[in-house]
Amino acid sequence: MATKPSYRPCFAFANRDDLETKITAYTVRYNRTARPYRWRYDAEHALYLERHTQRPCHPDAFDRAA
Repeated sequence: MATKPSYRPCFAFANRDDLETKITAYTVRYNRTARPYRWRYDAEHALYLERHTQRPCHPDAFDRAA
């Protein structure tokens, strides 16, 4: 006979207040050491975006297909 697992996932919270408390604690802890991210954009990023960005279809593309 199969039964439900008796463990609690790591993201389980006792209630909404518990969730709020843990999120607030995480935010405070993170903000103590947070540093700005240095964004760099170079040719390699441009080529990646060009290969992986979907371009919208031409507005008349659906009319031509019918």
